[in-house]
Amino acid sequence: MVTSTLTGTLSTWAIGVADDPLRFGSGISLGVNSWVNGPQAPLDYWLPTALTLTAEGGVFSAETVRLVAHYIELSLPDWV
Repeated sequence: MVTSTLTGTLSTWAIGVADDPLRFGSGISLGVNSWVNGPQAPLDYWLPTALTLTAEGGVFSAETVRLVAHYIELSLPDWV
């Protein structure tokens, strides 16, 4: 979630990993409360994997972005 408007010459930004810089979203707005819901197809990373933020159409100024991951775990019902 963007907690303060991103500045610089960029028009949008993306978040991903080194092998796929758009993995978790692209074309994300610069404004406060912008967020991304993704990816569409789950993919497991079995080792710690760095996230990559990419300025699209320009560059970032000195900014801070808060990254939060939410998940839900579904399980089978208890045996009766």
